[in-house]
Amino acid sequence: MFNLTKFISYGLLILIVIISIVLVTEPSMACSTDYEYQKSRVVEHIESKGWSKEYLTPIENPDGECEAMFLYKNEKQHIQYTVAAGYKVTWWDFNERGE
Repeated sequence: MFNLTKFISYGLLILIVIISIVLVTEPSMACSTDYEYQKSRVVEHIESKGWSKEYLTPIENPDGECEAMFLYKNEKQHIQYTVAAGYKVTWWDFNERGE
């Protein structure tokens, strides 16, 4: 025999479990872009300028966000690169804008 109370109870339990899973995994979904892919975006930019990638080093993001950050520093260039949204490369050239 069909028991409506049990059906509603199990339905609510399943709904709570689904919502909990979404809330727990949501922050990590923003970081789903592969780090090596983010690095390759910066390397691609550096190589298009004819620069050597040996001066590129990863740096820790002070905000702890998912954006990958890199520093390119040699005798002539001093640039911080950030890869936002998994693919968009932005940079801050310390030589042009100051430190």
